[in-house]
Amino acid sequence: MLSPEIWSFSSPCSKLSSKVLKEEDDAEKSHAIVSSHHFNHMISVVIPDTLSVPSSIVDALLEDCAYYRIFAVPAVELINRNFLDAFVRRGELTLLSHNTRIDVDDSIAVTPNGLLILSLNKGTYQQLGLEGRQSFFQRDSDRYIINLDIKASNFGPGNKNYERVFWCLKNCFNVKFGIVLAWDPPVENICPSSVAAYFDDKGYNVHQCHPHFSKRISYNVPVPPVTARKEDESSEYCDVLEWLGAFSVGVDLKYTEERRNLCWTSMNVQGFLDSPVTWGLKEQGFFTSGDNHYTLFLKDGAALLACQVNGAQKKYRI
Repeated sequence: MLSPEIWSFSSPCSKLSSKVLKEEDDAEKSHAIVSSHHFNHMISVVIPDTLSVPSSIVDALLEDCAYYRIFAVPAVELINRNFLDAFVRRGELTLLSHNTRIDVDDSIAVTPNGLLILSLNKGTYQQLGLEGRQSFFQRDSDRYIINLDIKASNFGPGNKNYERVFWCLKNCFNVKFGIVLAWDPPVENICPSSVAAYFDDKGYNVHQCHPHFSKRISYNVPVPPVTARKEDESSEYCDVLEWLGAFSVGVDLKYTEERRNLCWTSMNVQGFLDSPVTWGLKEQGFFTSGDNHYTLFLKDGAALLACQVNGAQKKYRI
């Protein structure tokens, strides 16, 4: 007979935190949340009591949203002097390796603030020869993290650190990555596709991609009210977030006779499960859930409430 304690597993916990945004500082706090979460793959907007989606929202989701998928790119290409000067130090570059699993594969990322992140298996790390640290989530196994500030003004030809990094990536790192990237130029008269033209001129296989857009109108759906209570009363908002998730995946929600003055809009942003970092450049965990997303509730044109979800930042014994 099996011991009952063997099956007494607690569920992996994700952390839900909420912030009540006051009118005088809602823009600043909202921007801080958005700018600290770099790698996102889906946006879901829910607008109760609206017969049609406003064109301004559709335009905001579709305009200038092209990104590029490039195949077989060596990491040393990302610290080429011309690339650094044109796309890393000017504007904001967001880059992530494609189809790489952070628990078993080598992966790479570049954040908009110019941090090059290499998440490597032990063998690759030892062969590369650059200084890094053991993964927080795999401290007893075979994963290492290397962070390089490639936006620094002194990171370039002639600098000893740059020359060493360049030599190691060129001669000791034979991994080539499929990557997805987007570049936000520093001024409006520069085209974001310049980064695609750069790789195309160097002979790489470049594909232009666009986000998939869909909309759905549902009638006679019960909608919960959203009100700002005290800071970090996160449990109060679990039901609303659960409702948003159920509605977004098409769960049949029963009609209620009671309607209230709702007047709120929500925007949920989902992060990649396999990005090397999550909130505030914290290392992303894999063995629990990989949750990393946020929801902004807006009322009367101003942000009302922000809810952030992050997977447990702890190492589980396996």
